[in-house]
Parts: sequence; structure tokens; C-alpha cells
Amino acid sequence: MIGQGYSPDGHSIGSCGGGYADCSCVSMRAYAAAGISLPHNAAAQLLLCRVIGRAQAAPGDLIFMPLGETHISHVAVYLGRGQTIESAPSHGGVGVVPEGYQPGPHIFARPLAAFAAGGVRR
Repeated sequence: MIGQGYSPDGHSIGSCGGGYADCSCVSMRAYAAAGISLPHNAAAQLLLCRVIGRAQAAPGDLIFMPLGETHISHVAVYLGRGQTIESAPSHGGVGVVPEGYQPGPHIFARPLAAFAAGGVRR
């Protein structure tokens, strides 16, 4: 399943440059493991997604967190049951954190390539 199989210390994810796995690196690597290519930028990832409602969210979907009205500042991989895996320095690096730990509106989305591949793998 997309988003599973990663250790909280981030070592099994690997860095995307600079020795650190940032938020878009985590989602990029998770989808790469499923054969789906995403760019190393949260806003660019959202451009390759279809926005879905919270009720349609499935494990492996992405959750984007905007900063203000126009800037996407963060992305996480939804694991289901209100949990995400993401790079969260305030929580000690890459790990599983509650879906709503960052306040504000969340945008749930699924990469278009996942739709073409038959949906998010569960």
C-alpha cells in the first residue's frame, strides 16, 4: 500500500537531497514505490491530482495544506483512520501523525496516475 513500509526515522525513505526527506519527498517516494512518478514539490504534486472530498479519501491519497489562500505549503500521505505519514520536523522527522495536527483547511487529492492505474492501492 502506498505510504506503508517506512520507518519513523526516515532512513527507509531516503533523502531527496541534503540528507533530509521533506514532505514532498515522502509523498514522491511513496508513490514511486507503486510505480507512479510525482515531482519533488507539494504545489506541483497538487497540479497532477484530482481533488476529492474528505469522504472519498482512501489510504494512499494525498492531503495538501495551504498557507494562506494560494500557497500550498505541505503534503502528507493519508493512511486512513485519521492518520498520515509525513515529514514533520515538529514531531521529530518522518512519522505517523494525526491527520488534523496542522490547523486550517486540508485539500484531499488523488494523483491522476493513480486513477489511470485503477485507483489507490489498498
